[in-house]
This record gives sequence, C-alpha cells and structure tokens, in this order.
Amino acid sequence: MLKLLSKVSSERDENQQLNTPLLWVVLVLLFLILVHGVNPTISPEEQHISIGIGISGFLYIFLYYYVLIPHLSFYPSMKWMMAALNGFLIGIVIGVEPLTSLSPLSLILTIASFSSIAILTGRAPAYLLVGIISFSRAFFGTPILPVWSNNVWLEAISYPFIGVLITESTLVFRNTIRAQVHRLEILNNVAHSLASSLEIHQVIALLSSAIQNSLDADTYYVGLMNGDNNIRLDLFYDDGEFFPAMNISLENTLAGWVIANHRPLLLKDVVKDTTRMGIPYKIIGKQKNSKSWMGTLLESGGKVLGIVAVASYETAAFNNADLELIQNVAQQASMAIDNAFHHADVEKQSTLDSLTGALNHGHFLKSLAREADSARISGYPLSLIMLDVDYFKQYNDNYGHLVGDQVLYNLTDIIRKHIKSTDLVGRWGGEEFAIALLNADGPQAIEVAQRIKTSMNQLTMLDRGETPIPAPSVSQGIAVFPLETDSIHTLIDLADQRLYFAKERGRNQIDPCPEHWIKITDISREHAGKINR
Repeated sequence: MLKLLSKVSSERDENQQLNTPLLWVVLVLLFLILVHGVNPTISPEEQHISIGIGISGFLYIFLYYYVLIPHLSFYPSMKWMMAALNGFLIGIVIGVEPLTSLSPLSLILTIASFSSIAILTGRAPAYLLVGIISFSRAFFGTPILPVWSNNVWLEAISYPFIGVLITESTLVFRNTIRAQVHRLEILNNVAHSLASSLEIHQVIALLSSAIQNSLDADTYYVGLMNGDNNIRLDLFYDDGEFFPAMNISLENTLAGWVIANHRPLLLKDVVKDTTRMGIPYKIIGKQKNSKSWMGTLLESGGKVLGIVAVASYETAAFNNADLELIQNVAQQASMAIDNAFHHADVEKQSTLDSLTGALNHGHFLKSLAREADSARISGYPLSLIMLDVDYFKQYNDNYGHLVGDQVLYNLTDIIRKHIKSTDLVGRWGGEEFAIALLNADGPQAIEVAQRIKTSMNQLTMLDRGETPIPAPSVSQGIAVFPLETDSIHTLIDLADQRLYFAKERGRNQIDPCPEHWIKITDISREHAGKINR
C-alpha cells in the first residue's frame, strides 16, 4: 500500500512539474487579457468580457493545478472530463466575438491546452480536446491567422493537423523526460543501495534488479575475471531461467572483445554487426541466437574486474541511451565490487594468523565445528592432528626470534603442501598447530603426519650469519571424529593428550601408532555388528 501511495505521489508531482511552465504561460496570457480589459479605448462590453475571462481563467488555473491534477492519479477516468472541460472553455474564449483583437492570445491558449492535456492524459483524451476545439473554431470562432482571415472553415480544418502535431510532439517530449527521470531514479536507487553493500552477492543481486527494472532484456549476465582469459558468470539469466555459476573462456566471445578493446559495445543486429566488424562470438545458455547485444566493463582504478552484458532476441532492442544507462550502473557497481573485494580481504585477514597465514585459534574452532557437523550428516570421518615444534624455545633463545618465526612460517608452508586445499590448518597458539583432515580416517591421518614429520626433518635452516643449524622436529597427536568421539571438545582434548604422549616418548613422534587404528576399527565393527543383530 505504501509503495502504491508513493508511486501515486511521484506521478502527481511529475504531472505538476511538467505542467508548471505551460501554466505560467497561460497565467501571463490571462494577465494580458485582464490588462486588455482595462483599456479605455475598447468598448465596455469587451472590457467586461475580458475582465470576466481573465478572473475566471485565474480561478480555473488554481482549480486545475491544485485540485484536478493531484486527483488525476487517484481517479484516472478524470482525464476525459479534463479534456472535455478544457475544450469547452477554450471554445468559449475563441468563440467570443468582441475578443477578435485577442485572437493570437487564444491561439497560444489553445496550443498550451493541447500540450497540457497530452502531458497529463495521453493520446486519446488529447485528440478529444483537438476535436472539440476544431468544432468550436468551425461553428463559433473568428479567424485567428491572417492568411485565413476570410475563411474560418479553412482555418478550422487546419486545427486537427496543428493539434495532432502538438500532441505527438508533446508526447515524445513527455516520454523522453519520463524515460530520463526513470533512468536517473534507477541510478539513484542503485547508488544508494550499493553504498552499503559489502558482499559480492549483494552487489550482483542489485545489478540484476537494476537491469530487470530498466531494460527489456531477454538475457543478461555479470561476469567477474577469473584469470587472464576467463570470467566466472556469477549471474546468468537467459529467457526466463537463471543458470548456475559457470566459468567461460573469453576467446572468441563478445565479452572478450569488450575486455580486450577496453570499451563498451552495442550491437543492434548481432549477425550483421559482428560480420561487419569481424568480431567472433559463441552462444552460451539456451541455444538461441540473440539479435541485440550490449556490454560494458566493470572497472575500478584502471583494473578490469569483469563485464556486464545484456541481450535480446529482438533486433534493435537497445539504443545509445540504454548503453549509457548500463555504463552508469556498471560504474556504480564497479566501485561496490572493489569495496567488497577489499572488505573480503580484510575479513579474511581477520581470520588468519598474521605471521604464518594459518587460521587463527578462534576461526579454526568455528571452521572445525562446521566441518564436524557436515561430517556427522554425511557420515564421512574427520581427523584432527595437534602438532607442536620440539624444543622451540631453544630456537628463540639460541638463534633469535626471527629464526623462530622462520621455523613457524616454514612449518605452515610444509603442512599446506601435504594436505588438500579443503583441509584446515590453524595456529593453536605459540608453536602449536591444529590440522583438520576432511574425509580422512586414522591411517590416512598418520600418512599425512609422517610426511610432515619427514619434510620438517629434511628442512634446511640457517641462522642470522647464514650458518646451517639443526632442522626442527615436530610431535603430533591424532584423534578421529566420530569414530572415537562425537564431541568436538573431546576430540581436541584427545588429540592434545596424544600430542603430550608423543613428546613423552622422546619427541619427533606420532601418537597413536598405526596398530591402534586397526584395533579400534575392529572394535567399532564388532560393536556395530552387535547392534545390527
């Protein structure tokens, strides 16, 4: 309801604004008629009529502007009444015989009335006004234009042509103004919405909404750069269907041409224009050839972020004004996307340990809990390795903290080389790290731990004087979810206890040993068999 009232209020304000210049012209003409009415050289009858028309005109203008126009948005059927009323009143003015000396003024009043009604009501009521005034000129008027001073009928016949010309010109002007206002409203709304958007998916959703509200597009997409010669279509709409995100090569595509040439492209006839310009293209989405296409860059600070493209299955569906609109929307979106990227980087950095780049303690716990929930639902195992650098304090004391920092950095790098990209590595605190291996059981976790241990033993380290120093070793404790426990806190405690046992056994050890997993797996299977029986 509020949205409807807002639309009605906006339409009322627009109608009043568009009519204001015309009504000022009419007010000036009415003032001239009043001045004519106090002219002592004219007859008393003409004086009385002029003053009466002038005062009545002022009252009608007040009624027209402050009562009829505002209520037109609520009662659309009033447009026929307004056209008929204007025609009747103009007909009286041009039909009053004593006012022949003011005939040019009545012509201007007539033209202003044509334009005002066309702006307010559209084509059909405006033509009703044209018909009424033409009829009045033919039967009651006196000649206005000198060329037809002896032939009122010839002048009256010309009125429909004048009326049609003025009406159509006014409608073109009105529609152009409204289209421009609509575009500015879209840009304002997009700019306002994007100003508070710090997530990429929000920016893309706003782009989608702006395109749908402003353009008659059958197809559109938003692609972000994904390497030098690929884009990822995070939004792809084609003929009533949204497609999943996909990566496409820029080779032999219209998007590739836009990015390579660093300028927008408007094709009113895709087949003819691409042939003429020698631009290759290929069809994605539904296997239908678009007939109109336009695209522009998403760019910020000289860096190409991606592309926005719009297409239609109709020829010449877009014009330069549409291209300018999509460029302005893309410019606003580019700044928002750039801000979102920076925000994502800041958010990511807030989850990482500043020295090693591993997840910090708090974010590792959150991520571990999330992955444990997924493992519980899907039934796959999750192994946790708690890892500690042996005699780390001696590295700091003997070689300095910079060498100690290098040990932690190298350790994190080695861990990443031996785990999957989907696995988690976090700095638990000090020289202690935690590793979550997704969909990995105990024996697989031991293999990963052994590779990390071997790589650390083979690591080449230098002190500040570039002299080789002993390679650091690590102790590791392993626990498996949900085989050994279905509680995250118990899982962490269990892995931590086993890390302590590994240190007690002389360090550079992994606990438990491989035989433990064979035994616990057999026990688990036997227990499951009893339950099934």
